[in-house]
Amino acid sequence: MVDTVNENIASDTGAEPVAVPQDTILEVDRLQTYFYTRGGIVKAVDDVSFQLGRGETLGIVGESGCGKSITALSILRLVPSPPGRIIGGEVRLEGRNLLDCDEDEMRDIRGNEISMIFQEPMTSLNPVITIGRQIGEALILHQGMSQNEAMEKAIEMLALVRIPEPQQRVKEYPHQLSGGMRQRVMIAMALSCNPKVLIADEPTTALDVTIQAQILELIVELKEKLGTAVILITHDLGVVAETTQRVVVMYAGKKVEEAEVLDLFQNPMHPYTQGLLSSIPSLGILSGDSSQVEERLTEIPGMVPALNDLPVGCAFAPRCPYADDQCIAAYPPYEERSSGHWAACWHSDKLGGRTHG
Repeated sequence: MVDTVNENIASDTGAEPVAVPQDTILEVDRLQTYFYTRGGIVKAVDDVSFQLGRGETLGIVGESGCGKSITALSILRLVPSPPGRIIGGEVRLEGRNLLDCDEDEMRDIRGNEISMIFQEPMTSLNPVITIGRQIGEALILHQGMSQNEAMEKAIEMLALVRIPEPQQRVKEYPHQLSGGMRQRVMIAMALSCNPKVLIADEPTTALDVTIQAQILELIVELKEKLGTAVILITHDLGVVAETTQRVVVMYAGKKVEEAEVLDLFQNPMHPYTQGLLSSIPSLGILSGDSSQVEERLTEIPGMVPALNDLPVGCAFAPRCPYADDQCIAAYPPYEERSSGHWAACWHSDKLGGRTHG
């Protein structure tokens, strides 16, 4: 299956890996977000850094609870406090540190310069306000439009995301729309002010496969049309393969690997990434054709550690087939293992080019 995904990447992006854009629009530098609970300090995001180039799509992947969504909420300063608190690092949008901005400045940035598509559109949309008013709110606030101008723009945005009869839909409420249409409304809201950065947090959650494909295709199409840089948060490596240029892999609140997408799939340098790739089902498994199933679907043993009780060494060591005393004793340095390919593992040299453990 990994070979098939690699072929798809090569055909979609060209034989050579896509170069990281030199023009950086967003920089996350050593970000730390902790939650102070009765059970102790939960290190939800711990020393995470990455850059996003203009027009680039960056994927952030990992199991549930690894810190993907909290990283996104930290960028927008939406972490609930208490119990959460951003205790360190910087988030720079075109050189401006958002962590130094006051709340009024952040209101000007949210939905205007940086927008976010949340996981559950039904809980993100207000059930008692019409679709048109919800889209128009950001336009009135950030663009200074009148009510009529905002409504016309809302109709235009609904048409852009391919919702039929947009003149009628702006008058309707969220419960009158299907799940796929609600997600399209969320995309229309997020892109209405033509933001510089779009954060898509699991944008296809709870949607059927056909609608998922349409939503992802729409995000890619609008990104190319509007020139918006995208951070795509997902646990689905198939989505990553089809839509991103670079990938950040997170585990237990830390970034454990980063590379261009083709390099990551062909040459994973962290056992966790290797495990994620090995767990992708093959076409034979999906179809139920036993003659095409050559091996059992691989799973990563064990559980994600509690973020309020992390080990001294590598957090993945209890689940890792390569772990030794060094892994248990000390956390590995995050280093460039090959050109543009970074990983935090004492045994990256043993993994070169292997996608199955």
